[in-house]
Amino acid sequence: VLGAGVLAVEPVQSAQTAYQAQMARDQQAHPTLAIGSQAPAFDLLGIDGRRHKLDEYRSPILAVVFISNHCRASQLYEGRIKAIARDYQDKGVQVVAIAPNGPDVVGPAALNYTDVDDSFESMKVRAEFRKFNFPYLYDGETQAVAHRYGPKVTPHIFIFDAQRKLRYEGRIDDRMQEA
Repeated sequence: VLGAGVLAVEPVQSAQTAYQAQMARDQQAHPTLAIGSQAPAFDLLGIDGRRHKLDEYRSPILAVVFISNHCRASQLYEGRIKAIARDYQDKGVQVVAIAPNGPDVVGPAALNYTDVDDSFESMKVRAEFRKFNFPYLYDGETQAVAHRYGPKVTPHIFIFDAQRKLRYEGRIDDRMQEA
């Protein structure tokens, strides 16, 4: 009985160890922005067809959230992100979403449970279908902005104050379910 229990645990521990090692490599290559850091500038194409720059967002609080079309967790949080944009707009919060992946970044196995890929065209489809009420920007060609912010998973939110100093980064909340 002990042998069977050990065999069942070893693959899980091995997968966890591999995941932790990959996260450590990712953190070293592209560290997550530290609290108190200045918001990295960006100049990205939005689904509205125009370029968006960090300095055009002048609200007292800026929430930059990295989401991916193909990611089930991101999909589950879309309603909550829309609610944050709606409920806090009058309180001086601007939400901006950035898609860090392009269609060539994600392998076929990651797409087997989604209806869209991470192409710019699919971003438009997803945003229209879900009625996004916030700017949705594309970083999939180079991932340069994502590398400067350092999100490790999607969704990953970065909240900046009026001086664009980072005050929070991480999960939106701990309820991975549809809002």
